[in-house]
Amino acid sequence: MTKGLRDPGDLTGPATFLLLFLIALVVIRGSGAPPVGEEKIPPFEFSTALAVRDVREIAKLPHPLASAEHDRVRDYIVARLQALGANPEAQTATVARHSPFGPDTWALVRNIVARLPGSAKAKSTGAVLMVAHYDSVPSGPGAGDDAASVAAILETVRALKAGPALRNDLIVLFTDGEELGLLGAKAFVETFPALANIKVVLNFEFRGDVGPSMLFQTSSRNEWLVDQFAAAAPSPRATSAAEPVYRTMPNDTDLTVFLTAGMDGMNFAVSGGLTRYHTKLDNPDLLDPRSLQHQGSYALSMSRRFGSIELNDPKWGDEVFFVAGGVLMRYTAHFALPLALLATFLVAVGLGIGIRDERFNPGGIAAGVALYTLALAIAVLEARGIWHLMAELAGYRMLPFGTTYGGAYISVAALAIIFCTLWTMYVLASRLIRAQNLGAGAIVVWTLLMLAASIEFPGGSYMFTWPLLFATLAISYRSGTTSEQATIRPAILALVGLVPGTAMMAPVFVASPDGTILFLTLSGLVAALLFGLFIPYMDWLTSGRRSIVPLVSGLLAIVMVVMGNAGGAFDASRPHPDSIFYVLDTDAGHAMWASVDSRPDVFTAQFFHRHLHSGWLAELTGLATIDAAKGMLAKIPPLRNFSSLNGGRTFEGDAPMIRAAAPEIKVLDDATISGARVVKIHIASARNAPIVWMAVPFGVTVLGSSIDGKSPGDRVSNGWAGWYWNAPAAGFDLELKLAAPAPFALTVIDQTAGLPNTPGFSFAPRGADTMPTPFLFFDSATLVKKTITIGGDALTKR
Repeated sequence: MTKGLRDPGDLTGPATFLLLFLIALVVIRGSGAPPVGEEKIPPFEFSTALAVRDVREIAKLPHPLASAEHDRVRDYIVARLQALGANPEAQTATVARHSPFGPDTWALVRNIVARLPGSAKAKSTGAVLMVAHYDSVPSGPGAGDDAASVAAILETVRALKAGPALRNDLIVLFTDGEELGLLGAKAFVETFPALANIKVVLNFEFRGDVGPSMLFQTSSRNEWLVDQFAAAAPSPRATSAAEPVYRTMPNDTDLTVFLTAGMDGMNFAVSGGLTRYHTKLDNPDLLDPRSLQHQGSYALSMSRRFGSIELNDPKWGDEVFFVAGGVLMRYTAHFALPLALLATFLVAVGLGIGIRDERFNPGGIAAGVALYTLALAIAVLEARGIWHLMAELAGYRMLPFGTTYGGAYISVAALAIIFCTLWTMYVLASRLIRAQNLGAGAIVVWTLLMLAASIEFPGGSYMFTWPLLFATLAISYRSGTTSEQATIRPAILALVGLVPGTAMMAPVFVASPDGTILFLTLSGLVAALLFGLFIPYMDWLTSGRRSIVPLVSGLLAIVMVVMGNAGGAFDASRPHPDSIFYVLDTDAGHAMWASVDSRPDVFTAQFFHRHLHSGWLAELTGLATIDAAKGMLAKIPPLRNFSSLNGGRTFEGDAPMIRAAAPEIKVLDDATISGARVVKIHIASARNAPIVWMAVPFGVTVLGSSIDGKSPGDRVSNGWAGWYWNAPAAGFDLELKLAAPAPFALTVIDQTAGLPNTPGFSFAPRGADTMPTPFLFFDSATLVKKTITIGGDALTKR
């Protein structure tokens, strides 16, 4: 832009700036869940009102595996399917699974399977499998995760039964034990007799309770899947750029099991409302009906679409896909690199013309590249820094998710700080380097990132390619100052250069504004990328008042930090998570109350009156003797999932003893087989506890494990932990394969729900402003512990 366009009286630039902001708001609003439709609908359409009734019945209370409420929910779902004429069947199986995030898991699971046969008039070409899990975590009733998806599928079955039969078979699977490691899905894949007939899997999940349902993952060679989604899905929300972000998260879904088995599938999920996820706030009253309807609209439309088409001859190939203006845009991934090369060619031509016309110069562009690379790094560091500031201000108010109830404000603050910093940095730099050169340098960095994305991850390359194409066209145009259009041309160029990038990147800021360090880092990086497109227009957009943007951004950041810090306070609508459990050590003849919280609150303080001290979760479970100074706990894989809560630290206090029989542990065999020591131990709970923990301490090399012949897969570990859910009352046989013949300790803990009613000691229930800690499977539980030492001197060789 030229000096004549920086006239303080010319408001075209600020008006364009405001228009860009409004465009971003419109795009953000349009990316949400669509409104709930009319109450009166045809019987063959999805009814949100009917689905809500199922959510309320399923999510009355927490219903984890091995609980009475879990049995009630299963019976309710079976009855609903029977009433719909879907002929449900129970699939019962014992399954074993290794998880990198927790102990090896065994469980007796009970899946619910129903089949809607295809039309007799048209030969079925395969089966469509719709999946949702019906178990919840112990800490919440699971209205979103995943009662809403179960209800959406039930309502889909009702709507399908009201219309003509589909051509292809439809199988409905409600999995059990998903929260413990995708156990029901694994059992289905291992035992379902007609698995090869299933041509596509549609999985439905909630990680929260608000926002649109998003197609965020597909199997590879997804062209035929995305094409069907484009043809049938109402209000599509999808992006091929979501999967790499999903892979960095500790979350997983049942679809992972099916994809690992080589099946084609699609994953749909609602992801807003993280602070209610896995908590008592995940209840029917707070579930957004728009999210339920959006999920249901996908379930019905996709089942009808795949139920009607030829499934034996799908089109192969990968697609890049995203939503623009409410329309699903897609093209084959083979075009990603050629498009990137075309954009690179246009960038080179545009910069070459600019250098010839003396609008750019090589030295200035090189300085712009260096400065913009620094800007990207600063944005990431600032995003992470604002998270650490939030954590420091919040203290004990930090939630186990890694954010606070005020995390959304902190997300806005991070964006404001980044824009403030980068804008200020470039205002100062433009005194030495022309803005055109700085903008051209940013374009070069964009080009390099686009090429890298197109090669390494074509599905996300569109976020670079299309904004870059338009930005290049804009900066390549040479506008004059003598034309009558000297005022309007900059506005057109700014809109051409900035609208595509703004429209594509704005939804990222609200994809999950939860304040976690992952999404703060992601949104910070995207903010810096978007800022790079604004560089050539900074002066013009503010009519020369360049300091106004950092001033407003800085003030906004301060306000948001204050609001975010205040929003993290606890009350009845934002309860404080806490934990308490009772541990009876039958060997030591000692009992204690324990908690993984950072400090007692109003509820847990009533338990800690005598000999309060700090401890370690690994010590309680018998996994290790911890050397806190060396940070030993961080090196023990089996407890990683639980050690993330308060760093694995506990506080503990003496508790009254109860009369409770210790777990029964009996060594059945101890032999050397093929160079490894194999020990077989019978374990049973004298209290008929449904959950049994087992642990071998750190320092013992374990090569593998199995229970009643079922192994989660051999792996070498330093120390070992496992648990069995729905353990048989008669007990089970644990077999451990060890590397050395030395004696070792085995700790067994059986777990029952509820705290003991100890004589002479009573406690008040949790108040409305507290709730069970999410991601903890032994809160408000009674654990009885026994440890034996198994010698290794007299081994039978085979």
